[in-house]
Amino acid sequence: MIRKLSFLMVLASLALPLSSQALEAPEDRPAKRLCREEGDAGAQYALGAQHFKGEGVLKDPKEGVRYFRLAAEQGHLKAQFNLGVAYHKGQGVEVDFKEAVKFYQLAVAQGHASAHINLGLMYEAGKGVTADPQEALRLFQLAADQGNGDAKKMIADRATKKGKKNLEAPPQKHLNINTKVIY
Repeated sequence: MIRKLSFLMVLASLALPLSSQALEAPEDRPAKRLCREEGDAGAQYALGAQHFKGEGVLKDPKEGVRYFRLAAEQGHLKAQFNLGVAYHKGQGVEVDFKEAVKFYQLAVAQGHASAHINLGLMYEAGKGVTADPQEALRLFQLAADQGNGDAKKMIADRATKKGKKNLEAPPQKHLNINTKVIY
C-alpha cells in the first residue's frame, strides 16, 4: 500500500508544470515559432492576448505588450487598438496618453469603432492631445455610423447635457478613414 502511494506521488509530481513553458498548450508552441521565425502578425497578436489574460501561459502583461507591438508594427488592427488601451490604462506599460493616442489613431485609420470611441474620449478629456470636444463628437459619430451602440449612447448623452448645437461636427470629406470594421 505504501509503495502504491509513493508511486502515485511520483507520478503526480511529474505531471506538475516545471516552468512557464509547461503551461503552454501544445498548439501554442507553433504560434511562438511563427512569431519568431516568420513574424506572423496574427500569431504575435494571439500570443500577446494569451499573455495579457494568462491563458495557457503565465499572465505577463509586459510580454503581452511586446507581442502586441510586434503585430502592431505590421499593421495588425486589434494589436494597435490593444496597445492604445495598454498605454491608456497602464497595463504592462506606464500610462502614456500620447502613445495611447498614437495607437488609437492607427486603429482608427483602419476603421476600428472602439478605437474611434477611445480616441474621442482622449480628445474630450485633453489626454495626450489638445482638448477638442468637436473632434471627440466627430469620432463618436464615426463609430455610431458603424452601428456601435456605445457611441450612439455617448452622443445622445452629450446632446442631452449640452444641447444639439454641440453635435455639429466638421465635414468628413477631408478624411481618409476607412469606416469598415475589420475583424
